[in-house]
Amino acid sequence: NFFMDFSKKFSPCLLSRSILQTLYLPTHDMVFGTKKLTEVLKESAKSFIAPPVLLAENPLSSNPAACNCVDSFFAYNEHTFSVLFEICGYNRARQRDKLGIMLSNFANLQDEAERVDAYLHQLSMKNENPRQHLACFGTWVLYHCLRAMSFFLLSGLELELYSVHEYLYIFWYLYQFLFGWIVSALTRADTFLVEQDYVADPKAAKGSQKKPKVKKRKGKTDAKEIIFNQAMQNMCGGYYKALGGFIAEERIPEPLPTFDNEKVRFEHRFAPFAALSTPPPMAYSDFKMMKTYLLKSPAGELYASAAKHFHEARVLLESYPNPDEEWHEIVKVAKMNFVMMNLLASGLNWQSRTPPEFDFSCHRFFPIIKQRK
Repeated sequence: NFFMDFSKKFSPCLLSRSILQTLYLPTHDMVFGTKKLTEVLKESAKSFIAPPVLLAENPLSSNPAACNCVDSFFAYNEHTFSVLFEICGYNRARQRDKLGIMLSNFANLQDEAERVDAYLHQLSMKNENPRQHLACFGTWVLYHCLRAMSFFLLSGLELELYSVHEYLYIFWYLYQFLFGWIVSALTRADTFLVEQDYVADPKAAKGSQKKPKVKKRKGKTDAKEIIFNQAMQNMCGGYYKALGGFIAEERIPEPLPTFDNEKVRFEHRFAPFAALSTPPPMAYSDFKMMKTYLLKSPAGELYASAAKHFHEARVLLESYPNPDEEWHEIVKVAKMNFVMMNLLASGLNWQSRTPPEFDFSCHRFFPIIKQRK
């Protein structure tokens, strides 16, 4: 997270990116030159979902077969995550290119995580106090895969790679699919952590609501990330509905049919996702069906629905105390888009065919929608 935040917030030069990367990962398998990357990955998985095998009090942690299995799994993950750190050292365009290439690696990691979870679950069921181990490592790998996928699509907006007539399926994919999956993965991990705390804490088992302080802080971190991704989903939903309204009113210029094939464009944009089985890539036929359904609604209803999405995103972001700078930027965009959508829903320029403007000056992913008179 720090690497990506450093890259996007401060627009560092090549030298500063290289220094950061060299300091953190001087070799591909040693963090700060002193700690194995596999150990850092174990801590990451433990913090995210606390797989029973990584908990010292669980019998699995002292089972030689289980330990060997876990060590092999993280050694298998080491290369992919090492490359992810390496990618953070590139500029934004190169980051996107490299991510598109390496997404196929996550397909192999997910298969391996599923096998490891199934094997550890079998071992756990043989213990005196068995705990389920299904989807622990799988959820952790899936979460990182989904983040890479969402960044791949969003960075295309930042780099101005998409034409305006392509925005509809980009925001559709993010709204209907990726951010929903991210929230689901985070919620599953949070629920599993709560269950683990309940089992591990004797007082909780007797009905006490008191939890260890460390667990509370972790829960707050999860809550913040869940809220943020729910807000991102609503922002994308707002753009999806707004674009539907503009298309219904023929305000979005379309390419000449002779030189255009929407299916080819769609498959080209989402080609890097084709190798993944989880989440399964969405087909063009799915988008076409949803687009047809969307455009059955009057433009005014779509604008009103978009306004609700932007309002919900603002409420979510403002509900969390001490938000960071990016949250404030998105809130500003959401407020302005909420006002514009309500104006359009009320009939502003309803006969106009003037294309809307998408101003990315406030936020690199989410533009302010403007309507010229």
